[in-house]
Amino acid sequence: MTVAIHPLYALLRGELLPDGRVLSYGDNPGDGSYSTTLSLYSPPYLSKGPRPRIALSASEWTYGTENRITVSGGERITKAALIRPEAVTHSSDPNQRYVDLPMTVHGEAPGGGTEIGLNLTDNPNLAPPGWYMLFVADANGVPSVARWVRVEGEEGAARTLRTEPAADATSPAAGTGDARKPRGSLGMEHRHRPAEDVGAWVDGCDRSYGDPSQCLPGVFPREVKGSAAKCRWLDDRGWKPFAVHGRDRHRLDTDGDGTACGRGDRGGAIG
Repeated sequence: MTVAIHPLYALLRGELLPDGRVLSYGDNPGDGSYSTTLSLYSPPYLSKGPRPRIALSASEWTYGTENRITVSGGERITKAALIRPEAVTHSSDPNQRYVDLPMTVHGEAPGGGTEIGLNLTDNPNLAPPGWYMLFVADANGVPSVARWVRVEGEEGAARTLRTEPAADATSPAAGTGDARKPRGSLGMEHRHRPAEDVGAWVDGCDRSYGDPSQCLPGVFPREVKGSAAKCRWLDDRGWKPFAVHGRDRHRLDTDGDGTACGRGDRGGAIG
């Protein structure tokens, strides 16, 4: 582990770099000094083994889609996420985002490595348009070097703030402005409306199911329709019958016993 000591100045910055290291810098202008020191911190997990490598099939992603990548090196991939680049001012980063990406393993890629599908949320409130660092991590917790991905709406979607009430609390209305508008022109309509509960569907995962460590996709692939088909799809990915904690929006607990994909759920039992 490489540790570089940097004093805790009032205006200290800490930034995650695409290679997984953390850059820190800053100073306290109140004492009349200006430090030009840069410190780099290498977390221990960078030294736990070979790092996975990502090959992108496309660097521009659209909301609500599956985006395929090829991963080689390292151990079995267990996690993927988009992380927004830093935009810090006075130790605050309102631009910060960590967007979990539910995964589907499609098998061996034609040119070697493993082909993995990453499901991007269809909610621009969780992942505003713009550039993100894409990381994957293996079973040892070793992350890849990031690849840059641009998230955009489809035919102008997510460019105008939508202020209509959401259909339900788990599907909030989209809301961002056009990031490419010139300064001084936000390009968005705005009306005040009452606050709404965020609901259980966050970071691309529906947290109404299973335990807190599990990520049931907020959106299933288009071809997976119906309770039984969804349960079979989950079974293929190692899921066992699991608890329902809130609204059963995927209709996986059809007999209402509190357990999704159980034996009484219209033939959708797994495990």
